[in-house]
Amino acid sequence: MFVRQNLTTCDSTNSLALAWAAQDAPHKSLITCDVQTHGRGRQGRDWLTCFGSLAFSFILRPQIEIEKAAQITLVTATALLQALETLKLDALVKWPNDLLLPDGRKCAGILTEAHSTGDKLDAVIIGIGLNVQRTTESPHEYGFLSDIGYVGVKAELLESLLSPLEFHFDHLDQPGHFAFCLSYLKERSATLGKPISNGIALDINPDGSLLVQDSQGKISSMHTT
Repeated sequence: MFVRQNLTTCDSTNSLALAWAAQDAPHKSLITCDVQTHGRGRQGRDWLTCFGSLAFSFILRPQIEIEKAAQITLVTATALLQALETLKLDALVKWPNDLLLPDGRKCAGILTEAHSTGDKLDAVIIGIGLNVQRTTESPHEYGFLSDIGYVGVKAELLESLLSPLEFHFDHLDQPGHFAFCLSYLKERSATLGKPISNGIALDINPDGSLLVQDSQGKISSMHTT
């Protein structure tokens, strides 16, 4: 069960979650927002959430090593894809944090931010932006679940996402759980076997990093930042 705050408008659910975490928010806290004006993605990119989209952030205090915090992004992607499959909606994962419609348009993003004191993991903030219902103002280059047949409302969709997310969050420290998630994601990857900025994506390593072969044939691992 999540402890929830539901807002109509905010700047960033992740920023609010970070502030709430600093005020001792409990494990498995959740902030939702109808309109997010200054959302952000990886590497400082902007993420604008309008009335046709969901924006929500979780606060977790998992009992895992700091170096494993980045794996939570892929675990979250697994939960989202499983929830969408239950609704007969097909999507793919673009390593490490995007969901794409079958035609390649981005429909969701995940931003994971870990906060620690020394070598102790204090909290992990997981922000999710998900495009649900296309409106007349929605840019064509972004995908919405309504493009592939979703006809429900945002509130219903959020509730259908929470159960698989909670299940996977509760199993973060379970042996074999992350390996299961990787196996699942590899079968639904929009990245593997495709060219990326620095080569060809060959595989996802057991730690969640991406195995890449460059134009000279050199193989290396690419980690999330």
